[in-house]
Order: sequence, then C-alpha cells, then structure tokens
Amino acid sequence: MIKKRNLVNGVNANVSLEPTAASQSTSNINNNIIINKREDGKEDIVITRDVEVQVDEPKIVDVRNVILETYAQILLNQDKALISNLISKHCIIVPYESLREIIKSILNAHEVEIHLNEDVSCCGKVNPIHKIEAIKIIDNDGEIITDFKQVFNREFNELVNNYHLCLKYCVL
Repeated sequence: MIKKRNLVNGVNANVSLEPTAASQSTSNINNNIIINKREDGKEDIVITRDVEVQVDEPKIVDVRNVILETYAQILLNQDKALISNLISKHCIIVPYESLREIIKSILNAHEVEIHLNEDVSCCGKVNPIHKIEAIKIIDNDGEIITDFKQVFNREFNELVNNYHLCLKYCVL
C-alpha cells in the first residue's frame, strides 16, 4: 500500500476506508498521507482527508399511518361515553395534537397551529370538544398560511371525504 518514490519527491501513501456490508456505513473516508523529504534532511508530513457524508433525507410520514394510529389511540384510550360523541355526521373528531400531526404529515409542513374557540359552557363544566376557529400552516420558509381550507383545498377535501376527519371540532 505504501509506494516509495525517489527521495526528492518523498513517500506517498494512500489509505482509504471503504464501507463494508457489516458496518452499514454511510460515509466514505479517504486519507492521503504524503511524506516529503526536504534538502536539509528533515521530513514534511502532509495528511489530507476527503470525507463524503451521505445525509439521509428525513422520512416523509404517510398520512394514512398517522390517521390509523390516531384512530387506534382513540379506541384504546378513550372513555366509551366519549367515543360515541366523537363520531358526528360521518366524521370522526380527533384529539388536538393528533389533528396537528395529521395535517402536518399530509402537507409536509414545518408547523401547524390550530386556534380553538375557548367558550366555556353552562354551569362551569368544560366541554372536551372544542370548535376550531382557524388552522394556520407555517411552511419551511416561515410563511404563514391562514386559510387551510382555501389554500390546500385538495388536502382538506381528502381528509374530510376519504378519511372522514372532522375539521370543525377537535378534542382538547
């Protein structure tokens, strides 16, 4: 592996680590070691490293998996009396955080804000089902889109018609 050249040019050694199947490495590292002899008898050592790092793109979460997990959590964790109230006019009312994740995954958005109506019902009892006032989408560029239904009409209709998601109410 070490190739010796004449003494004026020095010694050139190339060392490279190649990824093997056992290590499942995602980067290639090449080390170049060059030893030069100077005229005064001393040696100069030059080490260079070329690194190629392959960065995996973040996985895009399939909206169907997020919705399925949400429905499973509702069935497993919620009270039976509450489950009967969660299905309204062929739409399923999902929890606040789950709705944020569903909208975030279908749009591949940076952040989703859901603004709820904070109206307190009669006799001081707090209703767990709140009306959604607005859904704001924040893109990766930082742009805030305030009207989810108008701007992302195809995705809105897909959530309502195909997945029977209620986008008028959510459980807090």
